[in-house]
Order: sequence, then structure tokens, then C-alpha cells
Amino acid sequence: MAWYGIVGSKQRAIIEFLVIEKELVTNIHKRLKSLYGGSAVHKSTISLWVSRTAGFAKGQVELTDARRLDWPTTAVTQSCFNILIK
Repeated sequence: MAWYGIVGSKQRAIIEFLVIEKELVTNIHKRLKSLYGGSAVHKSTISLWVSRTAGFAKGQVELTDARRLDWPTTAVTQSCFNILIK
């Protein structure tokens, strides 16, 4: 994923722009393939980004983290752990 920082962020910006222009996922993918060739993001990634961008444009994006029942709600850092074992 090292390439994402450079190429992926540019492609995401292009995708966001094309979503505003109401472009279809298939056409976005074709355009990115013509620009980036083999470095273009996968069509499924484009679809995911399109759905997130479209939701954001409609005000439907949740800005808080979803609660995960299997994850702890607190964490113990190494310094806290050292205090606890003394």
C-alpha cells in the first residue's frame, strides 16, 4: 500500500470530482485506466469510494466510529502496565 499515498490519493480526488459530475462507476474506472494504466485502483475500490463520496454529498456519512462489541473500550499503555505490576 505504499503507492496509495501518491497515486491513490490523486485517484480518489478524481473519483470524488466525477461523482459530483454524476459519472458512473464503469466510466470512472475506464477513465482512470486510461490515465494510470496498471496503477489504476480496482473497480471495486472505485465503487466503495463512490458510495462513500455520494453519501457524504447527501449528508449521510457517520463521522463517529462505529461501536465494536468485540473490542475493548479502554487500553493500557506500557507505562500504565509498569505502574500496575509494581
